[in-house]
Amino acid sequence: MAVEHRARALGVLKAVVKGFGREGDWPKEQSLNFCLEDKPDMKYRCEATSVAGFVQQLAVGYLARGYVFYVVGEVPTGKDPRLIDEKLIQKYEISASKATRSRRKALGLANVQYLRFKDRFVLLATHGEHDFFVHEAGQIKDAREMPIKVFGYALSYRAGHPHVRIEQGRYLELKAYLTDLAVHRKKDWLEGQFRSLWYEPYAPVRSQLHCLLRRVNSRRKLAQFELLAPSCIRTRRRIVSPFGSCMPLERRTSAFIEAEPSADMDSSVGDRDGVTIRQRV
Repeated sequence: MAVEHRARALGVLKAVVKGFGREGDWPKEQSLNFCLEDKPDMKYRCEATSVAGFVQQLAVGYLARGYVFYVVGEVPTGKDPRLIDEKLIQKYEISASKATRSRRKALGLANVQYLRFKDRFVLLATHGEHDFFVHEAGQIKDAREMPIKVFGYALSYRAGHPHVRIEQGRYLELKAYLTDLAVHRKKDWLEGQFRSLWYEPYAPVRSQLHCLLRRVNSRRKLAQFELLAPSCIRTRRRIVSPFGSCMPLERRTSAFIEAEPSADMDSSVGDRDGVTIRQRV
């Protein structure tokens, strides 16, 4: 099958360049055969080192490039995640080079990507024909219709752009928690809660947090308390290396939550009367 696809692509390219001279007249380094050769295989990177990197790669690296069909899964307990990585990468030929992906796209075939953080992973595909749509039939969802819900985020694809927001259930929990404490905590304490939220401030996330801030300030205004400053909401998203160091490229300060949630832990939201309140990731 791969040989047939290569032959078809070669025929198309030869037809396109027919009017530009004979192939033998081209410099050796610019010949068709050279152009069609793949670079040596490089290790496919699929294991993110942080939630921020996972979400960033998912939204900016994959959804923005048309990988809208997806399946979310978990590594079975007791299984080595790296063995699962190797199995899925080989099964769906995910480690193909950029040149191969481009040829497949030109032939109307789909491409597949794979991304994992801890024991949670996502398989994504573009439009076209691929074994992925056969083996995962019945489980595949479309990010344009149903968001990808991972680690407290909801990622979708709308109007030609990736859309990242706080997952609705998590947002409602956070809203109820902070609204309830709006008139029972000092201004500085509440502002500290907003500053230390680990959600990266993508535009939809900022919109949600400003809505929450207005709700909190509305209650404080009725009680004639000092209002929270809008500056307590982060407006600049951290740019991280998805597969490199888990530390952000710019220093992050947090007086409340020092680490992002992992796939197998709860993330603290705050404490009340000595009891720790947690959000399930």
